[in-house]
Amino acid sequence: MKSSPTPHLVLAVAALASAALSACVTTTRAHPELEARRSRIARAVVLPPDVSFKLITFEGDNPRLAAEEESAKRVLPGLIASRLRERGLTTLDLDSAGVAPGADVRFQATQLQGLFADAMGDLYRSLQMRADAAARVRRSLGSQASRVADPLGADVVALVHVEGFYKSGGEVAKDMAKSVMIGVLTLGTAVPVYPSKGAVLALALVDGSNGDVLWANVVLSQSVDLDAAGMESLVAAVFGPFPPGTFGTAVASGETAPPVALPAATLPAVAPVAPVGTEPSSPPS
Repeated sequence: MKSSPTPHLVLAVAALASAALSACVTTTRAHPELEARRSRIARAVVLPPDVSFKLITFEGDNPRLAAEEESAKRVLPGLIASRLRERGLTTLDLDSAGVAPGADVRFQATQLQGLFADAMGDLYRSLQMRADAAARVRRSLGSQASRVADPLGADVVALVHVEGFYKSGGEVAKDMAKSVMIGVLTLGTAVPVYPSKGAVLALALVDGSNGDVLWANVVLSQSVDLDAAGMESLVAAVFGPFPPGTFGTAVASGETAPPVALPAATLPAVAPVAPVGTEPSSPPS
């Protein structure tokens, strides 16, 4: 399996945020048969999110923010499931389905996450895609999707990747010094703002029968905190441009899918997106 291209995704999305996008350009990607397949999609499984948060330090060691990562892993599946239920889907995740820690389907889900990272790198090589072209995108994760969806009786698989950062006090001070120096050199005509925190979230809904990416989107915020409220704002933003309408047969708000009995495995185990230049709040010291 290839290494994840997500660092390139973060850089690309940051470039997108600084560009002036016209109304005919979009960050969403949709399969041309999305609308045709809606009627036969009723059940979605939300996989554990792939989360990477770091503290950017003056020394450059950039340690992981373990507590914030664990918090995001806990809250994101429920936030995404809620948005999917609003669109008529019955939802489940690996825990609610009663999947054992060492179950084969968890191993298959990890493999699918790797393919998802590769697919997002392909889908977002050109971020400023015209809306008409973005509605005719064909990209598949292949048969790996069915190895996750079929044992759970799911029609669609929701995958999410999120990266975020805070800056240490020393790093913020360095950025401030840069801003002052550039301001002096340009006589105040250019005073850059360096964000002290930020996050990018990528979401894809994948057809469980053949791995087709039915819909995907990426959002960036340079003012979001890496807490539950911040994750909620990112999820709200990523679902914002989702096409209107519902999937399959609508279910009552809050309904969840019943557990699916699976054998033990033998294998080892948002507020609107902030534009560049938004004044950031103070990060942890």
